Amino acid sequence: MATSTITLPYGFNDSRGNSMLEAVWIEAGIASIIMGLRMYTRIAIVKKVSLDDYLMMLSLILAVISGAMISKGVADGFGRHIISLAPEKAGQAIKYAYLAQTPNAMAQCFGRMSFAWFLVRVIGVTKTRRWILYSIMAGQFVINVMFISVNLGNCRPINKYWNPLIPGSCWSPLVIEYAGYLQGGEKQWLGPDQPIIANEA
Repeated sequence: MATSTITLPYGFNDSRGNSMLEAVWIEAGIASIIMGLRMYTRIAIVKKVSLDDYLMMLSLILAVISGAMISKGVADGFGRHIISLAPEKAGQAIKYAYLAQTPNAMAQCFGRMSFAWFLVRVIGVTKTRRWILYSIMAGQFVINVMFISVNLGNCRPINKYWNPLIPGSCWSPLVIEYAGYLQGGEKQWLGPDQPIIANEA
């Protein structure tokens, strides 16, 4: 008995997974080298490790965890067009790409908090400057935790996110969209605001 085959349109079987992995692990490798040199300097030369060093180390660890999840997702088909994947593989690919957002968000959060604490040490000579930077750090943490809570609470049960056929419900996509806008907007707190902080009397 003849079996039928499905011919995918041109380009629908291409994968961007390898490109993602190259970017993820090259960046992780460079970051690890820089972090290693930083910790060597702080421990062996300066002989003092500060909170910003620990926060940056935590940021790197979370980024590596996120990279490992993305790697698992790519192995299951993340980076390919969904119509080229078997349903079970598509679900696994979406699952790990989705779960990787949590350590990724906190890696970015702790990295910016580390920079803020560094500024406390360098330019936090007045009470006003210190409280501005403390507020930025607190805001970074609270907003990212809120984003993660919304993201993980999007579907009940949670695995409905990558398996839409099971019973359950999910919030409107607009909820995640607006949460993403808020989480993306707070990244600017340690960007254009710095001249204001630096020039604070």
